[in-house]
Amino acid sequence: MPSVEALGLTMTFNKGWHIITPTGENESKENNTMLVYNEMKLRDFEFWAGAVDRVKELTWEQLDTIEAILEDIYPNGINETQLNDLFWHDMDTIYEWLGLNKL
Repeated sequence: MPSVEALGLTMTFNKGWHIITPTGENESKENNTMLVYNEMKLRDFEFWAGAVDRVKELTWEQLDTIEAILEDIYPNGINETQLNDLFWHDMDTIYEWLGLNKL
């Protein structure tokens, strides 16, 4: 994946948020896109829909283990929908990472 700078973007850090904005003054407002990254513990993430109940099945220690695995798999981060969908639709993978055999 190209670096932020190689894409012509600037990253700043403010109160736990990574804010990425276009670099340069020649950018038109219609083309400006801002990506906002928030670094947080997995146990603090607000899951929704079917993922809520599935996460309740896990301990904090298991969430910490999954967080470490996700950091290795997604070194540049994972978006909220991907994360939520992983827990909602792919708990078999989560259980496998934890060494659990759930049916």
